[in-house]
Amino acid sequence: MPVADVVTAATDNPKQGKVGRIQTAVSSCRSLFRSFTGRLKRLWSFLKLWGLEFGGMVLGLALLAYIVGLLTSFNGREASEWTHPINLSTLASILVTIIRLCLLYALSVIISQLKWMWFTRDSRPLIDLSAIDEASRGPLGCLFLVPNLIRRIHKPGCRLLGSVATVAALVVIVSFGLDPFTQQAISNKACDRVSTDLISAIPVASYVYGDYYRTGAGLFEVSTSMKAAMIRALTDPESRDFEVRSVCPTRNCEFPDYGTGITHASIGVCSKCTDRKRDVRGPDKEHERNITLITDPRLGNRSDTIWIGTEAESFLSTTYTKAPDSQLRNSFGPVHVLAVSHAHCTVNSTGDGLICPNYNVANYIREVGDFAAVSCELYPCLRAYNGAVRDGVFEEKLVSTTVAISDNNQYVATFGPNYTALLQPCVPNPDGIWYTEANISSVPRSPDQSWAPVLLPSGANVTAPNTCLYKLRPYYAEAMKAYFEELFRSKACTYNGRQGAAVLCRDAWWLAPLYRNKSATVETLSEAMDNLTVAITNQLRLTGFGPDETPSTDPYTAWRGAGHTVKGSVVRETTCISFDWRWLIFPCALVVITMGLLVWTMVTNHKRGVPLWKRSELPLVLYGFKTKEDPEVVGLRIGEMEKRSEKMIAKCETGKDGGPIGLTRVDDLRDCLDGNDPDSGEALPMNSLLARAEEGRRD
Repeated sequence: MPVADVVTAATDNPKQGKVGRIQTAVSSCRSLFRSFTGRLKRLWSFLKLWGLEFGGMVLGLALLAYIVGLLTSFNGREASEWTHPINLSTLASILVTIIRLCLLYALSVIISQLKWMWFTRDSRPLIDLSAIDEASRGPLGCLFLVPNLIRRIHKPGCRLLGSVATVAALVVIVSFGLDPFTQQAISNKACDRVSTDLISAIPVASYVYGDYYRTGAGLFEVSTSMKAAMIRALTDPESRDFEVRSVCPTRNCEFPDYGTGITHASIGVCSKCTDRKRDVRGPDKEHERNITLITDPRLGNRSDTIWIGTEAESFLSTTYTKAPDSQLRNSFGPVHVLAVSHAHCTVNSTGDGLICPNYNVANYIREVGDFAAVSCELYPCLRAYNGAVRDGVFEEKLVSTTVAISDNNQYVATFGPNYTALLQPCVPNPDGIWYTEANISSVPRSPDQSWAPVLLPSGANVTAPNTCLYKLRPYYAEAMKAYFEELFRSKACTYNGRQGAAVLCRDAWWLAPLYRNKSATVETLSEAMDNLTVAITNQLRLTGFGPDETPSTDPYTAWRGAGHTVKGSVVRETTCISFDWRWLIFPCALVVITMGLLVWTMVTNHKRGVPLWKRSELPLVLYGFKTKEDPEVVGLRIGEMEKRSEKMIAKCETGKDGGPIGLTRVDDLRDCLDGNDPDSGEALPMNSLLARAEEGRRD
């Protein structure tokens, strides 16, 4: 059958065509595989020539990456977490020393090979051989080499090789900074860490039953500790006796706010003071020594300087009613103050009178001058705080206040409902979700959490967990109201020149500091009332209960709680490892530059076909200093030179007694081992040693 018919038959047979395509594909794959493996073998053979240098640089890169990873993983962690016998800085120093050895070895080989490339490229002064060889041996040689290379870089044929050699020499010189820079990247700094076995606490009161006692039918008295706190706040506002003290085992403690800015809250008392100067009448020409707060009291006697009371009809006009604010509708009662004041007055030009904002008073009653008149309301409220302990000092900032409304949903026996307020936003659960009156009813319920209805200032009725509610018992509110009336009962304080800066308030002596030596203002009186409410609130925080605590249902029993607390985290000061990665930019740059120089040298040397003699001195000995007239000699690789050199014995002659100078070949090693005298050899010039070596190889 003709060939054409066979081909046609094979083509017409589908099975044979499919087999042929498979065989072709297999053949192509084999060809590609052989090509790929051949390239790998050639690459491996090429890399083996630079095995130590390339492997050393790979090791250096790996160690540097390990250092960066290790320091990054321990950055910010406590120093005590490093439990190894050798400390972190020492370990880093050891690893960097190994990296520097890898760099220096690779750089010495690079510079040495550049020496051969330098003379292969063009004819050079022989002194360059010595200079580059010295540079390959250490930093001092590099220091002398750099200026020489810089002077020659601009010459033709020197620019590229000279630049590479200069960079390599500079890297050798600055490699001394590897260890200092690495050490600078590691430091130990003081840091704060949360302690897992210690707890901090701030006292708060979610529910105040009241530290009080019953004195009769419908009569209650606050405890002596509360009375003392009130009087101390009025007489010594700078005192720290009524301040809340947190529990913090260390100098720093934090309390969670879940992003609300509120770390804790407590039921307490707030105040609101209003300037009533517009309600003061007089003086007039008939009673020019009298000023009256409609319709009474009257500061008419020259010795009367301040009046304080709780009777609104004695202070203001009969048309006065409490302001529409919800806190005033639920207040414990007003406190009114009328006081002589020179706070806003200045001495006239003659020095015998005062110039005050209220001209009539200054004109008609020179002894009086100006005055301050305020009306303050004290009312139950919710006080929200942000607190922390820093450097051993408890810092507490008032964030907001919310009126506590007399809520019929919280009705208690015959004295009416509790005063109740809802904290907004409230975080009742550790999940950190905020709740306000809009979604407070959707708080997930749990068996250990109680709920209660509450009336809000907006008029809405919602059901909320007691964790978000803050309540004041009505019996205690009545006891506090009664004591406020006693504390601020209507009283005029007197003054004469023999009293110095003090006024005489007799059996209400605790009110005298409000006078402030004729410097009382609306601001100072408001501040005094704020100090009073803070002292009351802090006392309540020491005797209150938690949100779900119900000690008893007997309304005529005095309930003094042990105090509820908000738990926080204890921050202890310790030593942490700090890693500043910027200091490792320098070591990383040196390693990368050296790797780049090595790769460039490997590739360029291969392309140019320069003998790979590296740091060896054997080529100089075996090949010698040749001239063009010298016969061609077959070149040997470094490995062949080293094997040949193992069997050659040489001696250095110094020219003593007129003898030759230079290396003298004694004989082959086997002759020396047979007992021949090594000193019997003849002095040979360098270029003749190669010829003798070739003769020995041919023999």
